[in-house]
Amino acid sequence: MRNPFEDEKDTTDYRVSRRSAVVLSTLFLLALTLPPLGDLAYKAATGKLATSPLVRLFSYSPTAGTTLHEHLLAVERSLTDLPYAKTIRRHTQFALTAYAGEGNLKVHPGNNGWLFYRPELAALNGWGPLKTQPFSVMKDPSLGKLRPARELVLEFAAELKKRGIPLLLVPLPVKPMLYHEHLLNKTPDEPLRHPDQLAFYDQLRTAGIDVLDLTQPLYDLKKRYPLFLKQDTHWTPEAMKKSAELVASHIKKTHPTLLPQTETTPRIDARIHDRAALGDLVTLLDLPHPETLYQKEPAQLVSIAGLDPTPTAPISLLGDSFVNIYTDPTLGFEDPATATAETKAPMNAGFASQLALLLGQPLDVIAKNGAGTTATRREFASRPDDIVRAKKLVVWVIASRDLLYSPTAAREANIEWDTVTFNPNTSKPTQATDTPTTTATTATTEGKVIVEAELLIKSTNQSPDATPYPDALHTALYRVKKVLSGTFDPETNWQAIQWTFKKKEMQPTASFTPGQTYRLTLVPWDTQTALQTLNRSADKTDEDDFLAERWFIESAEPVP
Repeated sequence: MRNPFEDEKDTTDYRVSRRSAVVLSTLFLLALTLPPLGDLAYKAATGKLATSPLVRLFSYSPTAGTTLHEHLLAVERSLTDLPYAKTIRRHTQFALTAYAGEGNLKVHPGNNGWLFYRPELAALNGWGPLKTQPFSVMKDPSLGKLRPARELVLEFAAELKKRGIPLLLVPLPVKPMLYHEHLLNKTPDEPLRHPDQLAFYDQLRTAGIDVLDLTQPLYDLKKRYPLFLKQDTHWTPEAMKKSAELVASHIKKTHPTLLPQTETTPRIDARIHDRAALGDLVTLLDLPHPETLYQKEPAQLVSIAGLDPTPTAPISLLGDSFVNIYTDPTLGFEDPATATAETKAPMNAGFASQLALLLGQPLDVIAKNGAGTTATRREFASRPDDIVRAKKLVVWVIASRDLLYSPTAAREANIEWDTVTFNPNTSKPTQATDTPTTTATTATTEGKVIVEAELLIKSTNQSPDATPYPDALHTALYRVKKVLSGTFDPETNWQAIQWTFKKKEMQPTASFTPGQTYRLTLVPWDTQTALQTLNRSADKTDEDDFLAERWFIESAEPVP
């Protein structure tokens, strides 16, 4: 193409012959079409044609319980999970990270080997918790219906106040707040905050919420010991222990009557463990051989036995992965001897164990990875009313980034802020009937139940590339058509909990289709204690259905 402005030097004006253009275009089209067609041929030959993204693309049905937009997003996610796509993506990312120091949409490489979570950077620079983000016709209309975190925090605190329960909110600083010198190439003299962060906390305090902001106290300790892992989104054991001390000291000062009134010291067993792990941010880079670029970071953990969590404790601790790190082995730092075990015991070296030790009593702990905003509140609120009213204090420990997101930014970061409904039922029998007022049924068998059931609806799959956590679950609703083994009432009001991804690998249940029938092996959800801390999406099911039984799908397969 000839430049019509000959006096200008246009550095973007390239001349390509027609033949070269045809060759390049052909190569580009082949690169786009051959791998999907090859995948289609392979799956057709192995009897898995229905799982091919190209077949799924044209299999949309308006009666399937999903919108066309959701269907297209699911097909797009399945394309990224194809083996050849993963191989190309991972090796390209390795080259970019190793030779150009580049990250990806989730990870930002800072200076001196520090890695940062991009959604945390967005939380500090976005519209924030107070300003209303302008609506645009170019955006998803559903975004206008999202409620800001501020409203839902105030709503939760008001519900607790009705029941005579005070709320202690502990927003935890995230890595960029304390270590922004590895981003800005200068040594700061104060923490990095969102412009509206302090005003937001003051608004919550004015509304009667006790807010304990640990940002400045932790920042003042930077010179004494490291506060964050360089390759992880989470704090170091030292910062975690100091935070537990600050929270315990605050509780002792503001709620002295909650301390044990006996001089008897609980018997505990404390053991020191030297562990090491690659950070979750290294995992998010999705490299083929991450150990060639990054080394495991060491951490000295102190596991505490003898103060295990109990639902009847007067103090409830709600939290996210900051509470679970060093307790949940799926977050790293597990015992190498049990690294290959399917079920791993808690390490009991995290925030909850430290706080329980300092307060001299067990805690009621509800902490879920990546779901400290809604799922923890929902589980707490779903308990019988008399159990909730027996609580004397709720301590809500949450990453401050989740509080600072605007509704749109929260959606993009896969953070759910939603209303929760408190259970009005009671677990105690009434004097009039001498029977429980709740009609919830219990598991009819201690063992497994095998049924054939039609999938009615399932929650949206989370993407393993969108979260730093290795495992995720979702809820689904089925209609039981036949009981093959065990005792199960087909008319039971129940919900299924099943895998989305495990160790960043999508599981078969994630691609189940509404309207299809599956053979399910069910076990009571309450028996799956190792899975209670995992992130679980429930956007398509009613998690506030207090009378529903919950079953975990241990295994499933389509019925021919």
